[in-house]
Amino acid sequence: MNRVLAKLFPLVLSVLFLAGCQTVDQNQVPESWAVLSWDGDDYGIKDRPDQSLSSPSPPASEWWADIDYDGDKERTVLENNRISVAKNGQIFWQTDPAWQVGNVIIDDLNQDGEIEINFSVEKIRGEYRANRLFKESNDWTSCFYIYKWRDGAIRPAWLSSPLDEPIHQTVAHDLNQDNKKELVVLEKDQLHEDYAQYISVWSWYGWGFSNDWRSEEGEFNNVVVD
Repeated sequence: MNRVLAKLFPLVLSVLFLAGCQTVDQNQVPESWAVLSWDGDDYGIKDRPDQSLSSPSPPASEWWADIDYDGDKERTVLENNRISVAKNGQIFWQTDPAWQVGNVIIDDLNQDGEIEINFSVEKIRGEYRANRLFKESNDWTSCFYIYKWRDGAIRPAWLSSPLDEPIHQTVAHDLNQDNKKELVVLEKDQLHEDYAQYISVWSWYGWGFSNDWRSEEGEFNNVVVD
């Protein structure tokens, strides 16, 4: 994955922070999980936990948040790989039906003080490229997008270029306790693989994400934070 994501995305971890965190006993952490830790200077992976850990809850598919900043919470749903946002039961925004959307995070990842809709996308490469007459139906790519309410509608706030390593999972969490949420990403070599080869940590730097840390190659299904 590009080291500076002015053109990419930020992160994610095959982790389960999407719906919040809870404490889990070391005996409940499956063997397939990696443990991501911060020692005050750098990140690292432990083979097994040596104490109770912060563990993500199962990924959410429904969120209630004030997306349009009117004081009332709208309902955001991920269903059939598509995001829908509704007010009073009426859908007023959806992602492109051609996209395969996942890893939704409703949070302020770009540090502007406002809630955004952050998500990963799998789509046909060159789908919106100029002078492209035909889609390459087998040439899929992975991206990360940030959308937010602006000028009376939900609009793109930041769009990554195609990622070098497709996203397996993402999660937002203040890992280094600097009061800013980092993006943890589980990266895989191939788009349709069932596990990730790397875990990376990204920080928003003003216009895009920069890479703070990346693990050695391995096989990662899920992650917890020490």
